[in-house]
Amino acid sequence: MSSLNLVVVTPTQVAAEVQVDSVIAPGKEGEFQVLPGHANMLAELQAGLVIFSDEKKGSRKLTIGPGIAEISSDTVSILTESAVEAS
Repeated sequence: MSSLNLVVVTPTQVAAEVQVDSVIAPGKEGEFQVLPGHANMLAELQAGLVIFSDEKKGSRKLTIGPGIAEISSDTVSILTESAVEAS
């Protein structure tokens, strides 16, 4: 199975840079999921949870502030005001 490169960046740090199987993000118009091979897209994000998973580590979460996501077939780049590991 192919994977996605997830990069989450805030003004002060790279909060995550990992290979994942899927990403669920809190879009301004509702939550959406990205899988490998997704069409290119830009999305405005609201504050909430980014949930990402891979076969080895399972599901993990980041709480993010508002921001934007740039999506391509193999990369999800999230630019946000803040990002912290959620339990």
